[in-house]
Amino acid sequence: MPLHAQKNLLPAVRASVNPARAVVGVGKNPLPVAERLVGQPAAGYAPAQPVNQATGVPADISRMHHAVPLQKPLSGEARSQEVSSVYQRFKKFLARSFKTKSIVKESRQTKVAAAVEAEVAEQLNNRLEKEVLRSFNAVLNLWGKEIGFEADMSILKAVLCPSKSASEIALKTNQLCLFFIPKLADKVNWLRNLPAEGRQQLFSLYAPNSLEYLSARLAQENLIFIGEIHHIDSVQDSITKLIVALKKRQPNRKIVLFSEFINLPARENRSPRDLATYYRRITQADLAPITEAEGYKIDYAPFLFFEMLYNNIEVCPLEDSAQLKMFDEASQSDENISVFTTVERNKTWARVIEAKMAQVRKTDPDALFVVYAGMGHTSWIMPYSLPKFFARENPAVVEVTKEKLSSFTSLRLVWGENDVFYVPFPNYQLHHWRGENARLLGRQTGFDYALVVP
Repeated sequence: MPLHAQKNLLPAVRASVNPARAVVGVGKNPLPVAERLVGQPAAGYAPAQPVNQATGVPADISRMHHAVPLQKPLSGEARSQEVSSVYQRFKKFLARSFKTKSIVKESRQTKVAAAVEAEVAEQLNNRLEKEVLRSFNAVLNLWGKEIGFEADMSILKAVLCPSKSASEIALKTNQLCLFFIPKLADKVNWLRNLPAEGRQQLFSLYAPNSLEYLSARLAQENLIFIGEIHHIDSVQDSITKLIVALKKRQPNRKIVLFSEFINLPARENRSPRDLATYYRRITQADLAPITEAEGYKIDYAPFLFFEMLYNNIEVCPLEDSAQLKMFDEASQSDENISVFTTVERNKTWARVIEAKMAQVRKTDPDALFVVYAGMGHTSWIMPYSLPKFFARENPAVVEVTKEKLSSFTSLRLVWGENDVFYVPFPNYQLHHWRGENARLLGRQTGFDYALVVP
């Protein structure tokens, strides 16, 4: 199943809906997608001490499982110079012994070397466990310092969730959380410092024609990101109506829909691959839209894709099944939906979208591109979300939820989860930012438009 982005979000979420620093992506001309780097820990980072239980840190924030110790030496960040040097010194000793025709025979060398390999692997694993635990505690300490545990915890639990597993994915995830929490805090403080905390700049429409109003505004865009929380029929139906309405408003305009829920063409695995070296080069085959026959085989939101094809809207896949397989093999428990794996998937998707847009614009320069995925990929405040890769396109980010707005926004951290803004409403409602700083407000809060369906 290609629903890795948010398929395992908190059960409660599924049940209910189912200027201190520069602003990221604003006023900049980012590098081409293929040249961007992702997820280095902040310079000078020194992990905090373990959290004292008396601090009141909620017990359900993290994935509290412990992994089986790894059985082979690890590569990358976890490798310790001093442990490696022990092994290297021993290898030199064996080489000298062999050259001087020492009594140490080849078979004995092999056995002793294997024993040293095992000892090195154990020491590396122990060191990795300590590093993961240290970074895990550092994430919680940093959240408490920058955001505060009295704030709404949804983003911490569902997005910036640290892990305790003894794996490199867990360590990378924790390092990314440490990198992004201060950036989220900047957005929160920026919003708090606005007059009335930005409420005066938010336009709200509570009416059955909210969807038609939204389609009229989006018709002037060139790139739209539509984010959802998965497996909600009314949300999928409304997204279908919205895209079809865009087509009807501009019947002669080419529309291309990119989707998380469809796999890119499979490729022959010609050589061993791992997460450290994997990179999918985008080919012409990856840019081909799906056929009508392929559309019938889609399991997720099948009616949505049927309507797209029926209305002559091109549908292009984004998901790399080979990459997902590597995540599943290298991760433990639910780490395959961690910040690290989401960021890595976004990088692949961004290359597909960039290449397809360039191809289509050669013949249809005014084409409209729509990206359909989970909010973990589309919200402006998510780590390395897809819209940030295309900031110079000035895209519009739309979130579609059921009954009330999502937690994928800094508004909940400022206004509070019990604010009247989050009270469920039995009809359609639409919210968007207005004024000269409308786009900036979207980037700082997570969405440009928020459509709530009954």
